[in-house]
Amino acid sequence: MLIKRDFRPNGIHTVYNGMDFSKIPQNVTSKEEYAKRHGLELDDNLCYVGIAARFDVVKGVDVFIKGAAKAYEKNKNLRFLIAGTGAEEKNLKNLANKLGMGESLKFLGFETDIYGFLNFIDINTLTSKCESFPYSMLPILHFPSSLLQLLLLQNLLYQLHVVLLHFLPYL
Repeated sequence: MLIKRDFRPNGIHTVYNGMDFSKIPQNVTSKEEYAKRHGLELDDNLCYVGIAARFDVVKGVDVFIKGAAKAYEKNKNLRFLIAGTGAEEKNLKNLANKLGMGESLKFLGFETDIYGFLNFIDINTLTSKCESFPYSMLPILHFPSSLLQLLLLQNLLYQLHVVLLHFLPYL
């Protein structure tokens, strides 16, 4: 396609992205060990919703916190985990306090055991305001919480398809 548009073939370089799933450790941190390490309650009646992100405006962690507050109003069995650090940390913690999240939301800081985190949570979220391709979704496909995320991605892709079909005649 690019060559047909008069790009020089020797000026085109392919950069591969993706993830080597064989590099995910076979023995990830158990839910019990992860809960103990972070002082989390492990109860089958609780549902842990998590996000791992850099605390930057574009990552939309504020959106996660606002959504968490609304969801918690309706279901007190929800718990929210935020893994990450960054320039917006103070603002995000203030927002969580302002919304009265209390013990239902925990900031974990920089997470060195990302696979333990992904194994522990029940639902993974991605709230970025701008994401060219959500690579952070790839590792979660290895863990049980991937189903909901996959369904959300499928729904998003379907909606995008519908929007493109609607606007195609105008392009």
